[in-house]
Amino acid sequence: METTHTNQEQTISSPPSPCVLVCNIDIHTGLCLGCARTLDEIARWSTMSATHKEEVLALLPARHRQLQAKDI
Repeated sequence: METTHTNQEQTISSPPSPCVLVCNIDIHTGLCLGCARTLDEIARWSTMSATHKEEVLALLPARHRQLQAKDI
């Protein structure tokens, strides 16, 4: 896990990026074919709170299924 620091110098554990270096956006869904994030989520990942990252990560399995179903 990557680590970030708050202004009070407290250490907070933050989830790592789900990027798998397959950066290709599906024009129909707007999702990356590699990590299943939106362009906005990819762009904002480094500044998102750990809680927001966890929320995005929770959405990814369903998004991956959505992308796989498109290819069937």
